[in-house]
Amino acid sequence: MQASLLVVLVVVAALAGAAFYMTPTPPTPTKPTTPTTATTAAPPKKLTVWWSTPVFAQEKEIIPKYINEFKAANGAEVEYVAFPHVELDQKIMTAIEAGTNPDIMFQAHQHVASILYEKGKLLPLTDVFNSIDKNDMFPFLAGLSKSSDGVEYFLPYYPQANWFHYRKDILAKAGYSAPPDTLDQLLEMARKVNNPSAGVYALGFPLGSTTINDAPMTFEQILWDYGGQLVAENGKKVMINSTAAMKTLEFYNQIINVDKTQTPAALTWGAYDNNAAFQQLENIVFTGNPGGTIVSWVRDSNPKLYPNVGTAPWPSGPDGKHYLLLCAMGFSIFKNTKNPDLAKAFLKFFSEKNRYSALIKATVPYNFPMYKSMLDDPMFKDPPMWEMFSQLTDSKVEKRPWGFGSGPTGAVAEVYSAEVFARMIERVSVWGWAPPRALKEGVLAIQDIYMRWYGAF
Repeated sequence: MQASLLVVLVVVAALAGAAFYMTPTPPTPTKPTTPTTATTAAPPKKLTVWWSTPVFAQEKEIIPKYINEFKAANGAEVEYVAFPHVELDQKIMTAIEAGTNPDIMFQAHQHVASILYEKGKLLPLTDVFNSIDKNDMFPFLAGLSKSSDGVEYFLPYYPQANWFHYRKDILAKAGYSAPPDTLDQLLEMARKVNNPSAGVYALGFPLGSTTINDAPMTFEQILWDYGGQLVAENGKKVMINSTAAMKTLEFYNQIINVDKTQTPAALTWGAYDNNAAFQQLENIVFTGNPGGTIVSWVRDSNPKLYPNVGTAPWPSGPDGKHYLLLCAMGFSIFKNTKNPDLAKAFLKFFSEKNRYSALIKATVPYNFPMYKSMLDDPMFKDPPMWEMFSQLTDSKVEKRPWGFGSGPTGAVAEVYSAEVFARMIERVSVWGWAPPRALKEGVLAIQDIYMRWYGAF
């Protein structure tokens, strides 16, 4: 398992990974002291909170306001520090080794929390979940909040989904009145609207290993369409060596090398480039994106395009089912906090419904609320937004956590962080490998990860 973690953290940040796994120098022995009857002083009422940098202006105002209210209500000191989310990954890992980690983190990359929980670094949040209205939480969020042993360790405060976006205006010009319902229809439409000579590519799916989690999520989304999954429900039996995985790579080969409907620029995209490509009016017709950043940006920055942004269920595969991949940004508490009760009170304070409603609405449609009753607010009924959010209550769309069917375990997190899925796509698109060869390499890499984590695959 130690080697497994090293691979993950080299991908996240080589320096941070190395620091996290160096063996600390043993403490210098001290002479035993005579026991006294003096009472140990209680730790000061202080919390340190590291937060993935807020995105929206109103959000940036609300968070410090709530923190000040919490401080006043609890007579506590709170040090609040915001970092860009990739930088926060690095700082967290380094700080854990040094013993200088915060009490609480609010993280954009949930795979970091998954790894830390399985390494015994995070506090169970059962008390927090028991204090909030769990009956009003979307039931499918349990797959993001619980470990494989059923312990709640992550509060999915900003739930997100891997939405399928399309351009209504471009499809209409091509004679289509509705988005594709199946992958075969998607391929057909893509061939018809594709026009690289005019700067228009039909497909803008994230592909390469530089997209952080976007490419793996899209790969997994298409894998489900073909009836496959990464791992069995027991969390240890790897299921990726399958006909479904082969068909997934054949799909990528079709759109990249045969139809050439996928923009090749996506191989070097970063995490935000698929957003930018779609937003450039005549550039991309279809894309998938974890989070509502595309609709959010277009709403605020390009009113002309906003009515023409559509969001549909991901096209189905042969089984006719539609799937929606879920992820989240949220809270975790470190086990070595000196004030566990105060840290839990902080999470409960931020989860109080009226307080939470104001904050989540400041981030819509980037995120959606964890409380299902909040979807009744007229704000969520705005048509381009509702095309996204209506899927959350649509029984025809099956909601699944990333890493289905075990959910986001430490091993799944490493598969994502090591960009195994993206590497398979790169082998097919850049190296010219046939899908069976790319799959074989990917399967061996994934089996190795699971062997190092659990001694089995």
